[in-house]
Amino acid sequence: MDPTLKSYLDKLADTLTKANEETRADIKELAERIDHQSTQVDALTAWKPDLEARLSKLQETVGILQSGRPSAATASAGGSKKTDLPDLSPIDAIHGPDGHGKSLQPRGGLSAGVVPPATSPANGTLNFHTPINYQESDPSLGSSFPSGHLIAGLGQASPSLSFPQFSGDNPKIWKTMCEQYFAMFQIHDTYFVPMATLHFTGSAAIWLQLVQGKLAGLDWEAFCTLLCTRFGRDMHQSIIRQFYALRQTSSVSDYIEQFENPMNHLISYSDAVHPLYFLTRFIEGLHTDIRTVVMVQRLKDLDTACALTILQEEVAEGQRGSWHNRHNATSSLGRARPSIPLALPPPPGRSPTTSNIR
Repeated sequence: MDPTLKSYLDKLADTLTKANEETRADIKELAERIDHQSTQVDALTAWKPDLEARLSKLQETVGILQSGRPSAATASAGGSKKTDLPDLSPIDAIHGPDGHGKSLQPRGGLSAGVVPPATSPANGTLNFHTPINYQESDPSLGSSFPSGHLIAGLGQASPSLSFPQFSGDNPKIWKTMCEQYFAMFQIHDTYFVPMATLHFTGSAAIWLQLVQGKLAGLDWEAFCTLLCTRFGRDMHQSIIRQFYALRQTSSVSDYIEQFENPMNHLISYSDAVHPLYFLTRFIEGLHTDIRTVVMVQRLKDLDTACALTILQEEVAEGQRGSWHNRHNATSSLGRARPSIPLALPPPPGRSPTTSNIR
């Protein structure tokens, strides 16, 4: 036989021998584990009859005590303080006390809007559970039932924050506030439109009566589009005209407040306007004396321009105050001069007479 082939066969035989020994060791270990588990199963099987025997003995003892209790008439006449023991059910029907993690539901399906009370545990400790998803537990409720989130009047307390009112002004701002309210209190989207229409006042409430029949199949976005079309009509152009006609007519603080109102409205329509546009319009509306000083500074943002404008107004007010004080002092000196010439002093040794007055 070829020596190389013989060497290869010897190595193969050694490998198979080692693998066989390892397999036998694994089989032996597995058999030992099976024997250990069988011992545990036998111990559990031997424990069950002992427990059943103890329960039977306890039931017999309680039955003897119940059979020997006095009747109601005898107990009332004799003044006995023994309490009646309840009848025990068979062993297969024995249940633990209510409240250990299980809430007993009444027979029949739950109706929408009914929230079962949380079951109190037997040890007296409150157990806070997450809201139950009735749609997952009972598919018969349908997909329109909110998944654990109910609004006021459907089993939960009313939110502490009041809902934003709408009277017809600024529909886009009102829409943003409503969406923040819905997200904060986790209102289901099927209640967006009904909840919002409950808070219409003034001209908006009158318009709501006219379009009440069109709201049946509208979702929140379609409802807001209809609302903005009615109450946002020509508002954008009107705000732009007011913005271009704005000029400083009183103090700088009043002008800043008047300027920020239309600016914020324009930003709500589109945030693509460059900040330099608002800065230029702000400077163009200032008084001439203040505008010249601010333009020389070549400012880059509106906040800095507002701060510098207020400072320049204070400086100008101080200069006008000092000039006014100097003018009053000069006027008072001019009024102190006499309107007629004064009399000359009398010569020595003579008394003054009226002839000396020229």
